[in-house]
Amino acid sequence: MTHFPAFKGNGHITEKLAVQIVDWDDCEEYLDLDSTVKTVSWAQAGAENAMKRFQEFITSPIEGLKNFDTQRNDPNCRNVCSNLSPWVNYGQVSFQRLALEVRALKKHPNGTASYLEEGIVRRELSDNFVYYSQDNYDGISTAAQWAQDSLDLHSPDEREFTYSLKQFEEASTHDDLWNAAQIQLTSEGKMHGFVSMHVVHPLLFLL
Repeated sequence: MTHFPAFKGNGHITEKLAVQIVDWDDCEEYLDLDSTVKTVSWAQAGAENAMKRFQEFITSPIEGLKNFDTQRNDPNCRNVCSNLSPWVNYGQVSFQRLALEVRALKKHPNGTASYLEEGIVRRELSDNFVYYSQDNYDGISTAAQWAQDSLDLHSPDEREFTYSLKQFEEASTHDDLWNAAQIQLTSEGKMHGFVSMHVVHPLLFLL
């Protein structure tokens, strides 16, 4: 929670390293983008747009920081969450900046405490987990032993439903909540945090 030091320029970078020609066409081809997924309209790139959304979040008299501690897990309250993950995840604004701004506001103490806990404590836990498990952070071996044992025990169980990757992508499952989350992801570029954390992520892990 300390400020970043003042930027001193890039004088230490050699001219050879500073001038690099990037073939963006090659980059785009490598990504193999799905052109059927349309550009989202509600989120515009850049730090300025991130802070504009942040101001809406902290000043809203109805949905936002004011009620974050009590309504953030309700997907029906669309704008209680900050909805800043697209900017934070792609490095266009740091959560440190948001945390400093929220703390300096000195309003809505319960909402502020919940916002900081989610953005700092939970983020740091996940970052540290990946850092100390770089070779297998996405594998079963990093799960607790009881979880591994449970998965092994139930691995032969017959599954009531099985789907192809295409069916998942097209939100064509029996589960309305999964379908709604997938549709929100492809149409808005993000899904509600509570749905993502408590429904989608555990289900993917078990698949």
